[in-house]
Amino acid sequence: VGRLDLETSGVVVFAKNQTAAARLDQQKKQGIFHKEYLAIVTGQPEQEQGEITSPIGRAPGSLNRMQVCMEGKSAQTYFWVEHYLKEQNRSLVRLRIKTGRTHQIRVHMASIGHPLLGDNCYNPHPELELIGRTALHAGTVWLNQPFTGEALEIHSPIPEDMRKLIPHS
Repeated sequence: VGRLDLETSGVVVFAKNQTAAARLDQQKKQGIFHKEYLAIVTGQPEQEQGEITSPIGRAPGSLNRMQVCMEGKSAQTYFWVEHYLKEQNRSLVRLRIKTGRTHQIRVHMASIGHPLLGDNCYNPHPELELIGRTALHAGTVWLNQPFTGEALEIHSPIPEDMRKLIPHS
């Protein structure tokens, strides 16, 4: 029902049949079904929280790389800085996306000068030796059970590879 990028850890929701899939898709359109992510970014964003609304489109000459561009599709990302480690110059950031563009979180955070740690596509200095993958985790999903309507909140704890980079998180 909601895909994750190859290196992203966390909650994934699968529908057992087409009826469930259609109902969950409708919840996405209505803003009932949504996800919250955790990411480790380089540096410290200027604002403790913010919204990024830059449109996103395909990078010229690339099949899988995206970029912020005026002719792209609208995209909205909300972020909150949860923890900043001055000595390591990195931050733990909580994010919610209103739209679901390809690589949206990665592109938006890089566009404001705070690419994700381990992201060898959008971070010119990914420091892969620290984590070996993009430091992005789908931590929580909210949805209504497609047949009973019961409100569900599903959590996935932050994985060890990210936790060791942000102690006390």
